[in-house]
Amino acid sequence: WAYDLVMRDDVTGGFQDLVVKALQMDDVVQEAQALVQKVLQDPELIGEAKRVMNETLRDTELRAAAKESLWNIVLPWNASRVPDRTRALRAVEELQAVDFLTEEERQVLRSLHARLKAGNGLATPGIGVAAAHPQ
Repeated sequence: WAYDLVMRDDVTGGFQDLVVKALQMDDVVQEAQALVQKVLQDPELIGEAKRVMNETLRDTELRAAAKESLWNIVLPWNASRVPDRTRALRAVEELQAVDFLTEEERQVLRSLHARLKAGNGLATPGIGVAAAHPQ
């Protein structure tokens, strides 16, 4: 019953309001501003931040994930984008991880994965790709 109590909408909403109000208190805002000023004036920290950012930006997988995330914000349901092979492969792999699939469903997913990996599974002449909205 404790879990049900904590997960009630009114309780979680009240807690959210409490946290937001606490974070907006003058003392918290002033402390955050002082911390930001201190961080922005530390040349050693600035140098380390630049180094980490440059290293991070060289990670092509991370850049691809960031690009996909940004596109998902701009075009939330992929309304005007044709899915690329990497995204389609990833989606099939996620589906393959579902525990309750039948052997027939797993075989269909393996076949689809193989087709996509071979490069002949994304566009079939005469068949359009429909954008799926999240449910």
